[in-house]
Amino acid sequence: PLLRARLPFIKPLSVVAAAEDVKRICKGLDAHLATRTFLASERITFADLAIYIALRDVFGKLFGAAFRAEFPHLTRHFVTIANQDETINACGEVVLARPPSPRTPEAKKEFFAKQYAE
Repeated sequence: PLLRARLPFIKPLSVVAAAEDVKRICKGLDAHLATRTFLASERITFADLAIYIALRDVFGKLFGAAFRAEFPHLTRHFVTIANQDETINACGEVVLARPPSPRTPEAKKEFFAKQYAE
């Protein structure tokens, strides 16, 4: 019975709504961080670490440069927390997401030419 369980279908509208929720939350955090380096005080607190952990995979895998450009203060905060020695030791380094590679035939030929030229 457990193996026959199925996940519900996620409607495209719920994905769009989730993206809008993320933007709304990021906009609020960005506005709060416009005049502050850290969320709650003059030093890193648990709140800063919680936001960093929540956004770590998203900034590392999903939020490309165009999305991050909309939230410069949140991006600055994330990079500040990510570059702390303690954070690197505990969580490892994070590489910010890059824009997806173009999916045109010319781009594919160029990619494979570089790949097999080595």
